[in-house]
Amino acid sequence: VLVEQLFELAHLDGDDVTLETEPVAVAELAQDVLQKLKLYADDRQVSLSLEPKDPALRVMADIEKLERVLTNLIDNAIRHTRAGGAVQITLTPRGDNLEMSVADNGCGIDSEDLPRLFEAHFRGRNSIKGPTGNSGLGLAIVRRILQLHGSDISVTSTLAEGSRFVFLLPRV
Repeated sequence: VLVEQLFELAHLDGDDVTLETEPVAVAELAQDVLQKLKLYADDRQVSLSLEPKDPALRVMADIEKLERVLTNLIDNAIRHTRAGGAVQITLTPRGDNLEMSVADNGCGIDSEDLPRLFEAHFRGRNSIKGPTGNSGLGLAIVRRILQLHGSDISVTSTLAEGSRFVFLLPRV
């Protein structure tokens, strides 16, 4: 997995990356990603939810790359949320854009780690060690994909209360 992520990040940083943008029904895409991660969430006793489930909410995006963004963010949220916790995806129209957020009520991120969170290979103090741990590349991949879409990502977090990752994409 580490090698695949290294190649993916190197490819995304290259000059030859092209986006295949099209109108994407984001609630449906998010629901697909939640379904794909449901067994993992169930094993960890973490509930998943999406609001609103409005099929009319559409953004202009590369569907494969947006799926990768959502998968990375939701997988991270599940991994850092204790049993009985929750991961919430929220879609909010903001003028010509759609704000997408992935929030959890997990362990949170140390404020000292926040400025470096999206750097390749950075692993925060809350990093999970062992077979379910991470390579420190997922959030760097997320940021790079969103930058290719002309967007960026921000995070707010409180230790022991959870984190919220937010990004905007143009509405269709």
